[in-house]
Amino acid sequence: VPSGFMASADFVNHHCKTDAHYLYYLSMVKFISDNITRLLSETNVVCARYIYSTISYHDASRNTVKVDIDSLALVKPDFTFLLTVSEQERLRRLQSRPVKKKGDEQEKRAGSFLEKAERKLCSFPDIIKIPTDNKTPREIAITILGEAGLLPT
Repeated sequence: VPSGFMASADFVNHHCKTDAHYLYYLSMVKFISDNITRLLSETNVVCARYIYSTISYHDASRNTVKVDIDSLALVKPDFTFLLTVSEQERLRRLQSRPVKKKGDEQEKRAGSFLEKAERKLCSFPDIIKIPTDNKTPREIAITILGEAGLLPT
């Protein structure tokens, strides 16, 4: 969450319904997009979450607001990667974390929030899925760099 949004994010997260929450997060994505545009004149930019996750998480939460995303004129990423993991491996990794976050305990089963969000993420045509089971972070990074054409040949 960008620092200027921190004060209101807590309120929105705890007191707003899904539709208002979605609009708030879209405003944050627009703000981030404008900053990415500025930064791209100076450097490369890597974003861990962007518009697809915002749309997918809110669709999975039964958002009913329809927004013409193209009208936001967001900067388009060169690549969009979705790191996937089996449910068994996800739960194993969560168990090894020293600090747990809210929602970590959710299971990904048919019809669950996690399953619906992942299904929506996978529906975007330019998503590049990277399976991460049995891979180290270094191996995952090398896979991403290879998909982006950034590895020496």
